[in-house]
Amino acid sequence: MKKQIKLILFIAGGLLIAGNMFLILKDDSKIERSAYIKNFSPAEKENIKQSFHTKAIVAPEEESHYFYDQKMGSFKQFFVKEGEEVEVGTPLYEYISADIEADLARTMAKKEKIESEISVLEKHIRELTDYRDSLSFDEEEKAIERSIIHSIDQDISNKQLQADMLRQTADSVDQELQAIQTSEGKLTVVSEVDGIVKDVNVSLGNPLITISSAIPTIQGSLNEEERDMVEIGIPAVVSTKKGKLNGTLAKADHLPNGAYSEQKASKYPFSIQLDDEAPDLLQGSHVEVTFITKEINGALMIPQQSVVKKKKGSFVWVINSSGKLEEREIKTGIKSGHNVQVKSGVEKGELIVSEPSAIKKGEGPSIYSPINLAKLEISEIKEMRKKQILKYMLKGFLIR
Repeated sequence: MKKQIKLILFIAGGLLIAGNMFLILKDDSKIERSAYIKNFSPAEKENIKQSFHTKAIVAPEEESHYFYDQKMGSFKQFFVKEGEEVEVGTPLYEYISADIEADLARTMAKKEKIESEISVLEKHIRELTDYRDSLSFDEEEKAIERSIIHSIDQDISNKQLQADMLRQTADSVDQELQAIQTSEGKLTVVSEVDGIVKDVNVSLGNPLITISSAIPTIQGSLNEEERDMVEIGIPAVVSTKKGKLNGTLAKADHLPNGAYSEQKASKYPFSIQLDDEAPDLLQGSHVEVTFITKEINGALMIPQQSVVKKKKGSFVWVINSSGKLEEREIKTGIKSGHNVQVKSGVEKGELIVSEPSAIKKGEGPSIYSPINLAKLEISEIKEMRKKQILKYMLKGFLIR
């Protein structure tokens, strides 16, 4: 009799367990199933940059060409050769003038024109400086203020550079005037720039002499997508064999190189002005350029893999303050490495499920996760009563 009772109880218990398992595992079951969450991480704020990379080459900032017209007189001699370093005022070549008075008048006119151009640039610099100093912005317009001030400062710097170059040219013209007045018809053409003699045409064809500027610039080309991403004034980092240099995008053409073609991808030339002098930078050497198209301080970031893309938008699973699983719609921003910016839907510090694909249909909002043995204190376990330990073990078993 006792054996029969035990058998009946055993069968009843088995049926009860099987029935519960069926209800739990059934797809349309009404019974709540806890989700197993192995990995999660908090949403954190970071300073991020959006950028892209391209290749470029070191080239002279400009090339100066010097011409010779036989009507000006008879050529006498060169004073420089290819590869020679020159500076403002270095004699380049000499000829005997056919009309020293005409040369004197022409050189005086050249000097007056240069002085006039310097005067115009100095006026523009004063006007830009006064305009910059008169600007006033509200607190919420600080980002716009930095952009506008940077643009004005860049314009002032460019005009100051132009004025300095014109002053150097004026100095060389002064030397040319002195040479005319003392040479008795022998005229010497001098360099107007610092640089390296790139070419000397000994057959007296034009240009007679070409000088490459000693100031290096970084030149390259962008494809259509890259050209749309940049604007004049954005920062750039140039990676060379000797290290990294900071610079600014000084030019980005709106017209592509060469003829337009449906079969050929368009390339748009660009040049970068380096922030610091780089005299050891070898012209013609190849470099890598990183353009920083956007910078955001304090952006809220989460792992890209935690974002679920749906027709209605982007979603993440959040473990809320009650320890429950909650699906949230979010608005994303720019990507940085393996993370993506969250513009709305999540707050700093909230726990984001790292592997949303592990959450099965019908699971949640209750969750369970592995025990972190590193944080488990033996002393706390010893202080628990046996009933408490049994209660937690049973609860864990039922949840699973």
